[in-house]
Amino acid sequence: MKSPSRSRSMLLASWTFLIFISAFFEELPLVDWETVARIREEGLQRSKVKEFESYIVDALGARLTMSRDRIRAQFWALDEMKDMGLSHIASEQYTDCGVT
Repeated sequence: MKSPSRSRSMLLASWTFLIFISAFFEELPLVDWETVARIREEGLQRSKVKEFESYIVDALGARLTMSRDRIRAQFWALDEMKDMGLSHIASEQYTDCGVT
């Protein structure tokens, strides 16, 4: 005859196991492969990451806090985002330290 505490332990272990296993068999969200393909094509065929990186590093240079170069880089980034068609673009101060 099994002891009551052993039966409770086995029951608890069984429930824990079932809950753990059920997490693996949940229905996975459906993937819209057409959208994935469009995003991938956009990134591989029309990406401007290298152009942006080159301009930021080579033309804008160092962007020290509160420097003219940082402000110039900030306005360049805002203009680029507007040219991309983004809306509600704003520049926000994020720190009060720097050159005064």
